[in-house]
Amino acid sequence: MSDDFLITVRKVSPGIFSFYRDKPPFIHGTVKEGTFARDELVELVGFRQSPILARMHVILGLSTTNSPFQTARRRNLMARLDDYYPVQVGMVIASPNSIKAHRVFECSFDYGCHFDDVDFTMSQSGTVDIHNVSVSCYFEPKSGSVSSMDWVVELDEWIALAVGWRFHLLDEARRVIGAGEVTRV
Repeated sequence: MSDDFLITVRKVSPGIFSFYRDKPPFIHGTVKEGTFARDELVELVGFRQSPILARMHVILGLSTTNSPFQTARRRNLMARLDDYYPVQVGMVIASPNSIKAHRVFECSFDYGCHFDDVDFTMSQSGTVDIHNVSVSCYFEPKSGSVSSMDWVVELDEWIALAVGWRFHLLDEARRVIGAGEVTRV
């Protein structure tokens, strides 16, 4: 298909019926955006630097015809890949070459809940919660920034990221420090 699509993996489960036992596990996900076909070539992005190329066979979420599937709003999907791949919750299924995994990004906060407990001049550790996965991180104020709301975040894992994506930043006590948007990867 010509359009890019994005699916976040919410759950990975083995087949429950005997005729599915020796086949790759089911992937349950949420379609965030885009158009794709029934047996589309896809990339699995996240938790590793390079993406995995695979073919996705959609089981539920599409009509029975081979017509393209246009997402409405956050539509649930169940699919199976053509082979066994190390799929994890929090990975992203996307069009080939449309998105990359990153460990460092710059962000800007829109709001914060516990700003009175945060020293904005020091580096801190915490957790980033982005597309249903929580990843430990180290965050610090962006050097040369005039705003206390511009930060650089270094993640412990490779995560699929794109400019404009929303996230929550949590402190060590798992309280929301702020919510923001990725400004540069």
